Amino acid sequence: MLVSPVENPRATSLARGFLMMSEQKNADHDGAYARLFEQPLMMQHLISGFVDAELAAALDFEQMERLNPDFLRPDFERRRSDMIWRLPWKQGGALHVILHLEFQSSHDPDMPLRMLEYAALLMRSLKREKGESLLTQKLPPLLPIVLYNGETRWSAKTDIMSLIDLEPGDKLWAFQPGLRYIILDERHMPQPRLSERDNLVTLLFELERLQRPEQIKELLDEIIAASLAPEYAEVRQAFLSWFDRVFFPRKGVTLSATQATSLTEVKRMAELTLEDWKREWRHEGLEQGLEQGLEQGQQRATVQLLGELLAAKFGEDPERAARIEAYALQTLRQAAVLVLHARDEAMFWRELEQLQPVTP
Repeated sequence: MLVSPVENPRATSLARGFLMMSEQKNADHDGAYARLFEQPLMMQHLISGFVDAELAAALDFEQMERLNPDFLRPDFERRRSDMIWRLPWKQGGALHVILHLEFQSSHDPDMPLRMLEYAALLMRSLKREKGESLLTQKLPPLLPIVLYNGETRWSAKTDIMSLIDLEPGDKLWAFQPGLRYIILDERHMPQPRLSERDNLVTLLFELERLQRPEQIKELLDEIIAASLAPEYAEVRQAFLSWFDRVFFPRKGVTLSATQATSLTEVKRMAELTLEDWKREWRHEGLEQGLEQGLEQGQQRATVQLLGELLAAKFGEDPERAARIEAYALQTLRQAAVLVLHARDEAMFWRELEQLQPVTP
């Protein structure tokens, strides 16, 4: 007999513990990123360099206005997005674009649903703000972007239609909700897209992808040169905060009070410690073999735990373990939430396949 999650609290408890363990592995850098992208120059460089240069040229970033990211659903449950901007067109008038930006450091297979919900709540909020009927006043267009800085490639779908069990062209296809978001996977972006060296967002992405310690000094020189104008003082301060609270702590380095006062001091510190970093990174290279062995152990443990979750909810299956082993560790770490929400085991495997195809 199949046991529902309500009847089997052990399955729910195991899944929640598994989710908490996975979430602890992902550092939350949303605050530091929010401070960087509060700057109109950063938003302009993001749109011009990674979305559409012609669109960026038509928008008035000097007049952009930050909107409240908190929404109240009809059932009075609160939802909060990361960042929402109202961007007017340079042509003037009442026309504008709503830019919705979400920061992610880990995968979320439900991201299309999240973005669709945010869009609906945002549109409802804008309608209330106008206080006019949609028969006489249309809603502004929406530009949804997810900025992802995780170590593995982004695997979630980018289109809500891809989550609906329906073939394109079906008679019901035209009646389904539609929303697509732009995913910017910083660490896995093709190098040709990072060719604009005067673009501060390009330099930020390059820092996230850093492969050689020598690049730190080079990138700091470029950031300082691109933000040298007096009106960009807040941009420099936002980068300084990101270096102090995110970048260097991730490398095991703490900036002193003096070093955290300017990007020039950060560059000087980087020059002084460059040789130490080179030795440390070479040592880390030697340790990668050990880490690979540890990852294999984590793979075995994760396969066993996920097997227990599935057995607790759907019953025993002697062939299940071999099927689970065909998936990568990163994908399996996200699988607990699928166990919780799956109505049956077939649904679980379908959703897991959407996260990552089985390795041949």
